[in-house]
Amino acid sequence: MPLTYNGKTLNNKDIQALKSMLRSSLENLENYFQHGYLEDDDDQEFTYSSKLLSNVFSKALKNLDSRIDNASKSRSAVNATDLISGIYSDISKDAIRVSEDKKLSFFERKRVNIEIADFGTEEIFHYLNYDIHPRNTDAGYSKSESGFHLATKPIEGIDEIAGYDPNTTRIQVLYEPRSANSKTLTNKVGDAEKQLEQVPKEDTGKQKKLQEKLDAARTSITGFHAVGEMSRIHSVDLMSKKEVSFGDLYNVISDLNKQARIGDPEGGTIRAEDVSAGFIIGASSCIIPKSLFKTLSTIADTMNQIKKTENEALRKTQALQLASFAYNMILSEHPFKDGNGRTCRVFADTILQTFGLPPHIPQPELLETPATMGEVMDFDKGANAILKGIRQSDKLLKEERERLKQLPGEKERLNAQVTSLENSVKKLASEAKAKLNELNSATKNGHNNGREYIDMYNALKTVSELDPSKNTVRSVEAAISRLSETSKEYERTHTGFFKGRSGFGLARKNISKDLQKIAAFRKDVVAGFAKDLDKNTVISGLHPDSMSEVNTKSVKSNKINHIDLNEVIIIEKSENPAFKDGSARNRSNAMHVKRTPVNSKTNDPVIKAPRKSKLTGP
Repeated sequence: MPLTYNGKTLNNKDIQALKSMLRSSLENLENYFQHGYLEDDDDQEFTYSSKLLSNVFSKALKNLDSRIDNASKSRSAVNATDLISGIYSDISKDAIRVSEDKKLSFFERKRVNIEIADFGTEEIFHYLNYDIHPRNTDAGYSKSESGFHLATKPIEGIDEIAGYDPNTTRIQVLYEPRSANSKTLTNKVGDAEKQLEQVPKEDTGKQKKLQEKLDAARTSITGFHAVGEMSRIHSVDLMSKKEVSFGDLYNVISDLNKQARIGDPEGGTIRAEDVSAGFIIGASSCIIPKSLFKTLSTIADTMNQIKKTENEALRKTQALQLASFAYNMILSEHPFKDGNGRTCRVFADTILQTFGLPPHIPQPELLETPATMGEVMDFDKGANAILKGIRQSDKLLKEERERLKQLPGEKERLNAQVTSLENSVKKLASEAKAKLNELNSATKNGHNNGREYIDMYNALKTVSELDPSKNTVRSVEAAISRLSETSKEYERTHTGFFKGRSGFGLARKNISKDLQKIAAFRKDVVAGFAKDLDKNTVISGLHPDSMSEVNTKSVKSNKINHIDLNEVIIIEKSENPAFKDGSARNRSNAMHVKRTPVNSKTNDPVIKAPRKSKLTGP
């Protein structure tokens, strides 16, 4: 039986990532006890004990791969978190045996007990008769994550943020404001510059050292810019995946931390030392792997859930909440020796970009949201802080797009691009109208045509009504996608010995095949012409000389194109928003969606109660 977690089987990528995470943890712990202590204490007795502790981790390292492989091949299912706990439990028991070594002096045994207390495992604390801190317990973890939920209604104003595509959008304009809001980076540069100014020119030796320090600090800022680009690239990869898993996200966050710590051999690896930052005390070294595995697995499952959310505004709202959860939980774990804040912020950006939101400019309020594991976390407050940073990024990106339009020849190029896109959409609508007439000719009056036919017919009718003066790029893409899905489904369900072999059945099946070809071709054409364009603005409004207020009115009047194409969407004010002002209880004036199915024969709305969401609301 395979390794499992939350009822899901770990794939090969997950297992390799699990091995990589545990290996980096054990290697750093081995190295820490073998070399780290000797820098602080040259006592030969302590050297002996540190080697004994180092051997504990060396033994675990040798058996790591075979232990994971055996668990994945076990006859009965093995929970991945139980496996991780078992590995560090055995390490704790071996460490206890070291502390009882008769060769150790009283003082050395006492020192060893102090050091193994940092392991943070229940076995060690029970042996030493210490109280275990909630940050190192399953109960503490559950308490911290308990405040996380996904909204069932979009947050107010999320639609105002322009469509963001990490494939094409230039984010260089965000480099400076994003790094300037990192206190760690700016303080390093500022301190080095001040120290360099105070050193006399005659003291060349000290000047050289401080100049090297300043160069290293500036290199860190360059590295932070590179981390932003890496985040964008990873988000493109995550967008393309049908399902995201632990292995995908561990590779992402490890890469981000490695890039944030250029030249640091421990970059991207699980730390050995206990660390703290401000009021946050990181989880103990032997607790991190299990805690991080659970967090990344939860994030992966939630990303897959959000990918299924049909309403775009709600999908972005949920992505915003997930970004806050990821930032706060991973920062409370503090899995790396350095660069945790930068890594967690950019990891949150990766989630945002995956769901069409721009990376955020870090806000001071965001620093107030994390807490030590075991404490209750206000994820909604974090989401609001991130949303504030997204709005700033959105404003800068819009200004940059306007600036680029003013470049010589840019207006003509953009006009030509939008015109080509308009013509492509008109051609698509014309082709759809022709096929709609064919489909009508191949339909019996009063005949029960079935759900698949009705879905395909409605999708084709929506495409035939597309108009570049009324529709956005995103609504056109959604219409094409819906047409492709429904025509494929019709062909699939109407292929067989007694189906689609003659008459109306054969004609309609042939039409469904033609529709698939049209959808595939036009999807590529529209994607090509829409490159670098705002997907949430009406297409005709993308011309450089178009008035922004006209665009806004057009977008608001065409909300129907942002959801299922065989449904009517009604936007109205509600007294129950997703979240507001950081409080789940203070809820007022948010947008939510009521959906009304359309009668397939009359196209009149059929009023019924709103469809219940699978998501649990705040």
